[in-house]
Amino acid sequence: NLENDAFLLDQLNRSEHLGAVPIQIICSFPKVRHLHAYARNLSVSIAPNVDPQLVRIALDASDIVTVSEDGFWISPKRPYHRLVSDA
Repeated sequence: NLENDAFLLDQLNRSEHLGAVPIQIICSFPKVRHLHAYARNLSVSIAPNVDPQLVRIALDASDIVTVSEDGFWISPKRPYHRLVSDA
């Protein structure tokens, strides 16, 4: 799915940690916010922001992504096709 996600590929390519995205970006995704709200039995509109620590804990055992030691960055474990700029 990553190969089809232009937004995430762009973030991976331009991040200060090339090949990783800030965990805050993942926390801002609507599906993550919905899961967080559902787990807390809240409406998404009134749910607090998703705690990055919860996302880190959830992803620690992932076979798909790696969380940096500082917990601020997430990167894919498998190689992905980098977008090449036309400029």
